[in-house]
Amino acid sequence: MGEKIKIRDIEGDSDALASFFKSSDCSLAEYLNIKKKPKIKLYGLGISILVFVVISCVLWSLPAEVMIWRKTLTIINFVSYAGAVICLHLYVRNVWVTMIGVVIGLCVLGMSTNVMTTQDAVKKVEHTIERLDYN
Repeated sequence: MGEKIKIRDIEGDSDALASFFKSSDCSLAEYLNIKKKPKIKLYGLGISILVFVVISCVLWSLPAEVMIWRKTLTIINFVSYAGAVICLHLYVRNVWVTMIGVVIGLCVLGMSTNVMTTQDAVKKVEHTIERLDYN
């Protein structure tokens, strides 16, 4: 026979409570309102960043004459950027690291589409990191 336990409003024998939650539609995690956090492995993060960087490099090296490919790759690159940022946030679970990743990714996206130069991108990243250091 198990020991007496209390889970919120329910009190009783631990074995009886375990069998109650096992036999009912409600799980203990749902009853306690525990949300499972999605986990991501390091290789998932690495693959998502690698895809983003490879597409950025291809987009950056394409000549302006192949405009249809540039437009298509820009959309694919933006989607891969969003996926990489989501994977980064799920892996590190730190808002500040995610924000730095967002800024760096936007700079890479801007450079690959020739919206900004590499010097502008470096200045933007430095400025963002300095602002985060002061806060």
